[in-house]
Amino acid sequence: MKTKLFVTVLLSVIGLSLIVGGTTHAQPLDERQPIQQQTISNTVYLPIIAKPSCEVAAYVTASSPVVEVGQFFTVTGAIVNVGCPPIGQRWIIMGTAPSGATLPEGAVTVPGGVIPTGQYQIVQTRFQALQTGPVTFSLAIRYNSWSQEAVADPSVIRIVPHNP
Repeated sequence: MKTKLFVTVLLSVIGLSLIVGGTTHAQPLDERQPIQQQTISNTVYLPIIAKPSCEVAAYVTASSPVVEVGQFFTVTGAIVNVGCPPIGQRWIIMGTAPSGATLPEGAVTVPGGVIPTGQYQIVQTRFQALQTGPVTFSLAIRYNSWSQEAVADPSVIRIVPHNP
């Protein structure tokens, strides 16, 4: 982060020195015309200052890759603010598919507070396995007045029959 800031400031200083001092791009003189009739153009090049990258990352994982019907397990999600201004006005949605395989079923929405720059928030939901088969968990965050979104790669567990 400090390196990006240093490079940005360095490029700005170089660009500003070009603006203040100006650069002259002289066209070659044509020996056939008198020097008074020839033109010289001054071209000033402005620096390009790039906006630093702003990224929000989302991750999701289950406490166990295999659970038995009736068992409880935890699904953990993480929202990471990588270089964005503090993220506010956000909703975190943790979804399951297929519906009915776990309790709670469907999507669990968690309202949240602000995630400062360079920080993260952990979200955990406890589920109970209801029927056998694979279950996919997803995690998404909608933020900044719900106009932006980050989605985690899904996490899959397998629910197996209860073995007494």
